[in-house]
Amino acid sequence: MNKLPRSRTVTICPLYPYRPHARANPPVTAVSQRQEARSHENRTKGRSKHQSVLKSRKTPVTAGFQRQEARPHENRTKGRSKHQSVLKSSGNAKVNKTKIEWADATWNPVTGCTPISEGCTNCYAERMSHRLAGRFGYHTFDPFRVTVHHERFEEPLRWKKPRRIFVCSMGDFFHANISTAVIDALLEIMVACPQHTFMVLTKRAENIEPKLYEVTLDNPCRELGGGDYLPNLWLGVTVENQKRADERLPYLLRCPAKVRFVSIEPMLGPVDLEKLHGIDHVICGGETGPGARLMQVEWARELRDQCNDFGVPFFFKKMGGGRPTPKDLEIRQWPGDAK
Repeated sequence: MNKLPRSRTVTICPLYPYRPHARANPPVTAVSQRQEARSHENRTKGRSKHQSVLKSRKTPVTAGFQRQEARPHENRTKGRSKHQSVLKSSGNAKVNKTKIEWADATWNPVTGCTPISEGCTNCYAERMSHRLAGRFGYHTFDPFRVTVHHERFEEPLRWKKPRRIFVCSMGDFFHANISTAVIDALLEIMVACPQHTFMVLTKRAENIEPKLYEVTLDNPCRELGGGDYLPNLWLGVTVENQKRADERLPYLLRCPAKVRFVSIEPMLGPVDLEKLHGIDHVICGGETGPGARLMQVEWARELRDQCNDFGVPFFFKKMGGGRPTPKDLEIRQWPGDAK
C-alpha cells in the first residue's frame, strides 16, 4: 500500500505572504539596508537613466536626436518596409530576376529535364537544382526530375512592367513528360500578358510542332490552331555544334513564330547556319562553371561574320572559362522590334 505523504506545517507571515517560515519582523541590519537599496536601484534603473538624460540635456531637441529616436522604429519596420518596396517596384509581385544576359526575368512553371546531347554534360540547371533539393518545390532525392509547379502558373500576371521572360530556364518547355494540357494552360497565361515577351528555348526541336498544335483524344481543343502563333512568344533551339544544328534547325523553321532564335551555348565547335534563312536572332557564348569546355574565339568570329552578311542580329554573351571577351565580340544586338 502506498503511504500518504507526510503533511508539512507552513507558517504564513502577514508581511511576506506565500513565503514559508519567514519571520514576522526581520531585524533591520546594515546588510538588509544595502540589499533594499540595490533592489530599488534595479527597479528604477531604466527610468532613472532616462530621467537623468532628460534632466542633464538643457539644449533643445535637435534633428539629429530625432533621427536617433526614430531608429528603433525603423528597425522594427525594416523588414516590412523592404517587402512593401519590393511589391511596389515590381507591380505587386516579386519578380524572378536573372543574371542571364538576354532575359530580364525567368518563369519556371516546369522544372527538371533529362540529358540528350553533348551540351547537357555540365548543365547549370541540374547543378542548381541539387542546391535547392528539398526546397522551393524541388524533390529532396531527385531534384531534377520533371515537375509541374501549378502554383507558379500565374506569376507573369502580377508583373506589370514589360519584360523579356525566359520560360523554363530550369527545364525544357517541350520535354516529352510535359502534357499538352499544361502547355495550353501556359499559353493562356502568355495570351493574358501581351506586355511581356516570352522566350522558349529547347533542345527537343522535334517536339515543338506536336506539343503546340497536335490534337489528341485527351486534348481535342488546342489553344493554337495549325499555323497560328502568339505575337509575344519567341521560339528558339539550342545547338552546340554543327551536328545538332543540322538536326534541330529544320524543325524550328517549320513552325511559325514572331521570332525564331538560335542559342549556340555552350559553343563546342564551329557552326555554319546555312545562310540563316528564317532565323531572326543568334545568341552565342562559351561554357561556364566547373569543368567548362573552352570555346575557340575563331568559332565565334566566324558566326558573327555570318550574321553580319545576312543581317541577322548577333548577341555574344561571354567567352566562358573565366576568359575576357575580345573587343570585337562585345556585340549585343536584338531584333528590330525587341528593344
